[in-house]
Amino acid sequence: MQKKITLTFIIFINFVNFVYADNTSKKEIEDLSSAYGFILGQNFTLDRIEKEFPEFSNDVLLVKTKFSANFDKAVKNISKKLEDLYGKKFIEYEKKLKEDAYNALEKQKLSPSIAKEYIKKINQRASGDLEKEVQKTFLAYQFIENPADEYFSGSKEKFSTRYHPKSKGLDIDIYVPKSWSSREGKRPNIIQFFKSNDEKLNLLIMVNDFGNISEEIGFDVNTLEGSQKLFKSLDDENYFEKIASDSGLNNTKIISKKDYIIDNWPSKYIEFTGNKQRLDKTLHAYMNYTIVIYKQYMIFIQFMVGKTPDQSNDEFNNTIEKFKPLMELIKNGVVINNQYY
Repeated sequence: MQKKITLTFIIFINFVNFVYADNTSKKEIEDLSSAYGFILGQNFTLDRIEKEFPEFSNDVLLVKTKFSANFDKAVKNISKKLEDLYGKKFIEYEKKLKEDAYNALEKQKLSPSIAKEYIKKINQRASGDLEKEVQKTFLAYQFIENPADEYFSGSKEKFSTRYHPKSKGLDIDIYVPKSWSSREGKRPNIIQFFKSNDEKLNLLIMVNDFGNISEEIGFDVNTLEGSQKLFKSLDDENYFEKIASDSGLNNTKIISKKDYIIDNWPSKYIEFTGNKQRLDKTLHAYMNYTIVIYKQYMIFIQFMVGKTPDQSNDEFNNTIEKFKPLMELIKNGVVINNQYY
């Protein structure tokens, strides 16, 4: 390299989880209650159809069996989570939920045609066509033990940076589980922020544009060979390792690092841990970065798992290990479409 180059980067760490992490978030409790009420209401209506219209008994049995076959694990996990949250008060909570659901539903008129349409609707739900407000919760708890299985099942959504004002002209596709939520990043270079349904895993996508640096560094970076050369020069200067020390975390410790190829382009993978002081609390985090060099751009794929105050070290490490296969699937599924134009 004829001339040393100084590249600036912005690392953004989101500690939203830690604000309310002592217990399950209010939103998660509301989502769980909505999903459980949904289950109770569906079962009540099917039982009512079977009782009032015996000619539909076989159809009711079939859709109940189909729904159970596909979502029984989700139903059991949702119920167990609520039992854990409410403890001895769960029986009282469930009783009140049933009363509210039944009082509302028993007033609704049923006819053979309405019953037939409802059974058809449950059949669609059993095939995965759930109402949007409960679909995320069902999917999250169906695959709560192995989050990567949701991705493998095909329950994933594509996010595209094409035409996004923060993408610097890059057209990148990334696939995340359907149970996740997302919002636009608040910082200038952060395109999108994602989080898992239980809010334990965060992901952000960020792009930095180095501009026209080819003349300064003495070679054309806008080719695969040039990008590889830039990657090597940065690597030789331990540039990627500095990300950990400059991340805003204290006491950072690099766990592992290795070279990667993401959709043909040179990349560096780094995982590290660190902590940050917030008032009287010490907040711990696990960071998992993949930095892709694509021509004059640096693409960040950043995962974070925050340690909640009520978690033991073993529980925290188990959470990280549980999500690692999913992190691998997401980053290896990234597509940089510009190279194919």
